[in-house]
Formats: sequence, C-alpha cells, structure tokens
Amino acid sequence: NTQKRILTLALLICVAATALGFRLFKIQLLDGNGYGRAALRQRTQGVAWGFARGDFLDANGQPLTGRSGVWKAVLFP
Repeated sequence: NTQKRILTLALLICVAATALGFRLFKIQLLDGNGYGRAALRQRTQGVAWGFARGDFLDANGQPLTGRSGVWKAVLFP
C-alpha cells in the first residue's frame, strides 16, 4: 500500500516535470523571439519632457543658459 502511494506520487512528479519541461521548451525556443521583441518594446521608450524652468537671464536680459535639449535616463518603477 505504501509502495503504491510512493509510486503514484513519483509518477505524478514525473508527469508534472515533463509538462513543465515542454512548456519551458515552448517559451524559450519556439516563442523566444516574440518575447524578446515584446521585452524590448516595453524596456525602451522615448519621452519628450518640457523645460522645468524658464530662461536664466543676466542684468541685460541675455540668456545665461542654452535652451538645447539634453538626453537623460529616467527610470520608472
């Protein structure tokens, strides 16, 4: 009786491991390119931000800073 339960449990574990192995094979080898493209689209995104401050001017009204755009890395959790 105990031997039968152990054999049944071992068989269930083998079936589950085989099913997980086939699923892993499908995800990595068959669908891997699609998942890679989806991850790349999700990972990188260009966002245009407006200037947070106005111009810095000297006493004569001449700008002290440039108004050119700057690339920055911003992380969103």
